[in-house]
Amino acid sequence: MSANITDPVVKQFSDDYVRTLATNLTRVYLFSKQLLARARALDIRKVVPDDAGASLIDGSPANGRPAISAVHVLALVERAEEVVNWFEAEVDGQPEAVLTLLMEVVPDAVRTL
Repeated sequence: MSANITDPVVKQFSDDYVRTLATNLTRVYLFSKQLLARARALDIRKVVPDDAGASLIDGSPANGRPAISAVHVLALVERAEEVVNWFEAEVDGQPEAVLTLLMEVVPDAVRTL
């Protein structure tokens, strides 16, 4: 039988970093799922051209963020797809291995946005 790890430095590392990472990764996954659902509903690839010269006119001038191009929008949608695929991928024969791991260590409140 394995012994419990009681080292206070390791415990603090787990609490401050590992669990924080698990929570943030879970939020990224859930938000990516929402983004993709909305992108599909909007048929985003049809309404946003794959054109580096096309800028999206959004709230960025008022809130201090730089402008975003159509290419950026599409690239970020693609990254969201990659995130979801990574979380839901099979690893060593276990389906949704990363997602399963995260669901085992994050609080229930984090599992929904």
